[in-house]
Amino acid sequence: SIALADVVADGIVVQKTRDAAANGDDPAIAGGLQSLCWGSASIGALISAYFSGSLLETMTPREVFGIASVLPLAVGGMSLLIDEQPIRKNKKKAVMGTNGSNGI
Repeated sequence: SIALADVVADGIVVQKTRDAAANGDDPAIAGGLQSLCWGSASIGALISAYFSGSLLETMTPREVFGIASVLPLAVGGMSLLIDEQPIRKNKKKAVMGTNGSNGI
């Protein structure tokens, strides 16, 4: 579930960077967003590690794992609400650029 949350966060960073570039804003916003994502994940990991030790004294490992997996699974669930617009490309260009064989 953590990998899913990381992929969703990376996808949002890419989308926000594309939107910033399309609106004429600074595309360097990606660095700030990426730092925010990694910083938030690190703080969450530290908090989870700190409290999981004390929770194991009163709960089973399965219950602690369930609590720790709630937020990443919530991010995965919220990713279904993201409005995405498909990028349309010329099919011939896309085929020719995939493996260098000119689509043959």
